[in-house]
Amino acid sequence: MIDLVRMKAIYWDDSSQGTKFELRDIPSELADEAKKWHEQMVESAAEANEELMNKYLESGELSIEEIKQGIRLRHYRQRNHADAVWFRVQE
Repeated sequence: MIDLVRMKAIYWDDSSQGTKFELRDIPSELADEAKKWHEQMVESAAEANEELMNKYLESGELSIEEIKQGIRLRHYRQRNHADAVWFRVQE
């Protein structure tokens, strides 16, 4: 499994039944694909608000916390939009 936010591979410890894991470098055969998905995720997170977009356009990257913030904001807005549409349908 790949953590696209941190860009690390996750290796689960079978002896702990998955309660422990180790982060390692992404295997070379998965690196290009992971990079592509990471870039798409960062772009999407940057679209969450003007501050994130400006930082992304200036530096080409966002911190881990900024990526998480952008994903949260986009998810929250999308969920609220879906709830509003559902409410209108119910009227």
